[in-house]
Amino acid sequence: MGSSTAWQLARAGQDVLLLEKQASEYTEGSGLGEARIARSLGGEGDIWSFMHNRTVAEVEELIAFLNSHEPGHSMGDIYTTSPVSYVRHRTHVFRIESIQQNQVDRYEYARTPQEADELFDLAMPPDTIMWREYKEHSGTINPQALIAYLHKALALLQGNVQYRNRVDELTRDGSAYSLLVTNTETGASRRLRAGKVVSAAGPYTGSLLENVAPYFDSLINPQRVFLAFFEIDPEIYHSWAEADKQRFSDLYPAINSTDPTPEGSFFTMLEGETSQGSPIIKIGGHFQRSDISDLDSVWREELTEAEIQWSRESTSRHLSLLDLEIGEEDLNYVQGSLLSG
Repeated sequence: MGSSTAWQLARAGQDVLLLEKQASEYTEGSGLGEARIARSLGGEGDIWSFMHNRTVAEVEELIAFLNSHEPGHSMGDIYTTSPVSYVRHRTHVFRIESIQQNQVDRYEYARTPQEADELFDLAMPPDTIMWREYKEHSGTINPQALIAYLHKALALLQGNVQYRNRVDELTRDGSAYSLLVTNTETGASRRLRAGKVVSAAGPYTGSLLENVAPYFDSLINPQRVFLAFFEIDPEIYHSWAEADKQRFSDLYPAINSTDPTPEGSFFTMLEGETSQGSPIIKIGGHFQRSDISDLDSVWREELTEAEIQWSRESTSRHLSLLDLEIGEEDLNYVQGSLLSG
């Protein structure tokens, strides 16, 4: 959000300095990694599909701007187009009914196990429904690549990005603002004065604005949300026929709500592969939340055994749609990481 804001302000003719707490390679927050779900299927008023479609339009403008200065950039640098699957418990049937009323993009809908077999070659349980969308730029978005392009575009407009610069204090200074900024690499601090400040610090926003807008601290309550990464045992994966590997690939990215409780719902996608050519599966859940004791150290916390097990069981449940010989014991835990929601 901060990088997007900086780019748009520079486009509007503003003199922009972007202070980035992290290095150019992100290790904290939801901008980390190479894959987040990008989806457009949704009913009228669906905020996620609206944000996706708006983002695609704005990324197209970004790519066009970069190519006007340095040809060679493409939407494929940011988006990987692939089918997006929505696997739901039958109690969620109202969602597809609301989508069907206004949907113009191509999708396929399986109401029964027989239809899932015919449409997707999947073994779907009888209490499950599934639909799959097909649209250019739906699939996954690479936030790391997008941020890098936003910074490149900002520099072309004479904007400035300063990495490893943490804002420790923000106060009013007459008609302007005073910022205490610390270089996290050297520990050196300095004061900056700015006429306008935009805070896009995510979970840090509440505490950052305590001197200028203290009510934000009560509005923002950051919580810990985790991601887990697994690889399929390479020997198992490489034993599959190419058609089964394709069915596996088509099963991602996905939103799976076959467990009808919010806590059982999860999102999952592929993020690269291991050195042995086995795909890495990323999984998380919006409702897998817990309190944060210290915001600065939470990013380095290891996942609990219960969190790893929830992720392994959920991944195994999703893979059972393939009806292949693969069990929980064939999913090797690679690592975990944390978001702050």
